[in-house]
Amino acid sequence: MQEKSSAWLRQTLLKLDLGKEADYQHKVSGLLDEQPFLMGFVFNLAEDFTEEAHELIIRATLGMQESLVQAGLFFKVITTAQLEEVLDEKIKGFETLEAEGPESFTEENIIAKASSPIALTGLYKFVDENTNEDELPFEHRTSLLLVLSAIIELFEIAASPENPEKAMPTDA
Repeated sequence: MQEKSSAWLRQTLLKLDLGKEADYQHKVSGLLDEQPFLMGFVFNLAEDFTEEAHELIIRATLGMQESLVQAGLFFKVITTAQLEEVLDEKIKGFETLEAEGPESFTEENIIAKASSPIALTGLYKFVDENTNEDELPFEHRTSLLLVLSAIIELFEIAASPENPEKAMPTDA
């Protein structure tokens, strides 16, 4: 796997891990208020991953959002339609890679084809380094890559350098 990952993302994830549990829970609640559809999707993943891996996916989602906020970005609400579109696109991309054969359907190729390979590498490594084989079995790793790749892309779609709450309505 690529060794490139983002220092700012690693730092944000480390701060989350070192923070107080009450602060973390407050941040998760805040993100749920700001991005209800995205977080609903993330919470529903509990059925597909172990409890440990699922908790790390929540932390990774929060870490991604916080690192982008620290970079000065604001976010529009991610819609159900955007969520479905991105997931469909990611699934098709994975199916295409898988159809090319096992030599193409690798973690490295999945990461290389992501919209943000460095961010995906950072989030994937965070989950991978904090789980063992029982918590994140080999067969769940491609699902994890799909989920994290979709989360990153959704934040990219929703990101804006300007605060949407302060935008002036226009007649355009």
